[in-house]
Amino acid sequence: MMKKLIALTLWWTLMVSIGFQAPGQQKENNLEAVEWILGSWMRTDAGPGEEAYEKWEKKSAFEYNGIGVTLKAKDTLFKENLKLVAKDDGIFYVAEVAHNEAPVYFRITGYNESGFISSNPNHDFPKKISYQLKGDHLKAEISGNGKSIGFDFVKIE
Repeated sequence: MMKKLIALTLWWTLMVSIGFQAPGQQKENNLEAVEWILGSWMRTDAGPGEEAYEKWEKKSAFEYNGIGVTLKAKDTLFKENLKLVAKDDGIFYVAEVAHNEAPVYFRITGYNESGFISSNPNHDFPKKISYQLKGDHLKAEISGNGKSIGFDFVKIE
């Protein structure tokens, strides 16, 4: 029992010291802590001849809508509809892409004033999605099954 208490105390101290909070700790279960994601972002590491963007808009205090798109010339190579949604049971990153039958929900498991981590261990790939704001750059990473893909965005508006 004492070992469990010490381990729990150490874990909690670590989480507080790095500034991450569990979604249930926020005062109104809204998205205020991740407002930094709002706006238009251009990917700086898109493939040759490609342009890629993400745009996030505030629908309400409890829902942000996003869209991700990759273009080559005038052709759309990839498109995804995105959401950040605050519900009674937590905050979720939601991705809707053509190759999935339904939107995929990733529970946000930790966040701070400049980043968040979300996961869905039951999804094939990715199992984890994270965003981290670093200056005027937004670093995103999708990972799972021993594979990781990073994306670098710069804010354009």
